[in-house]
Amino acid sequence: MRQEIEIAFSAPQHDGHKANPPHCEFLFGAAAYSVSVVVLFPLYKTIFFQQLDGIPWIQALIRYRIEGIRMAYRGVLPPLLQRASSGALMFGVQSSSERFLVNHPATFNYSPTLHKIVSSALAGWSEAVLMPFERVQTLLQNKDYHDRYKNTFHALINVTSNHGVKELYRGLSPVLVRNSAANGLYFCGHKWLNDIRVRRTCESTMERSLWNFALGGILGGTIGMVTFPLNVIKTRMQSNVGGSFNGFRPTLVSLVYEDSDKPNILRLFRGVPANFIRSVFSWGLITMTFHFLLEINSMIC
Repeated sequence: MRQEIEIAFSAPQHDGHKANPPHCEFLFGAAAYSVSVVVLFPLYKTIFFQQLDGIPWIQALIRYRIEGIRMAYRGVLPPLLQRASSGALMFGVQSSSERFLVNHPATFNYSPTLHKIVSSALAGWSEAVLMPFERVQTLLQNKDYHDRYKNTFHALINVTSNHGVKELYRGLSPVLVRNSAANGLYFCGHKWLNDIRVRRTCESTMERSLWNFALGGILGGTIGMVTFPLNVIKTRMQSNVGGSFNGFRPTLVSLVYEDSDKPNILRLFRGVPANFIRSVFSWGLITMTFHFLLEINSMIC
């Protein structure tokens, strides 16, 4: 009976190719995220300026140019380490969790969508372990702390020694919500879009890669807009070092009522256009790279 279950509910596969070893999904997830960070970091930095100070994109771009080439990639190491590790956890934990749920006797008869949602949430929560990198990135990119923190490791040591490990997890609540929601939408959305798209009889690797870029871009841009307010709240919560922790709700209220006594929801969406462009290219690159590596590996192995 156990063998029948394992045959009927085999591990999730990608684009019709045979299943890769579990460790490959961790490695290729890290590689895909790394490519995205290095290519798109300058654009991300202008979005950060908008989230932090609420300035228009043109003004953020001017500020980026004024800082110069020397500061262009300041703060890139934390997101590179964090995103590479996050990509490994996102793709690796999601695939491993889904494989476990699909093959386990207690859960194999649940719907595939539920398997994917649960495994996506687990992956998102596991990614939150890497918040210290995201926290330090916020500090290094904030002009108020340029003189206080020299680099990633200096900031980590300084913040931990002066304020404790807890300070590195300031802004945890919006990160947990963002990660689980974004992962669920991404993995379920990619499966659905990939199932309904029109396929030619003999598709080349290049064609599949372009399709994955398009699907990833569509999903990334959409999910980026949906979760953008959570990133704004997270950035504001992490903009200070030391002192009391501002909760999710007080931070949201302070942002909405920042400029006047009347609520301004648009404050939560400043930077959306640039973020949409970044998300389209970022998730296009991530999705294309990840599935390309899986496909090449399945051909070699």
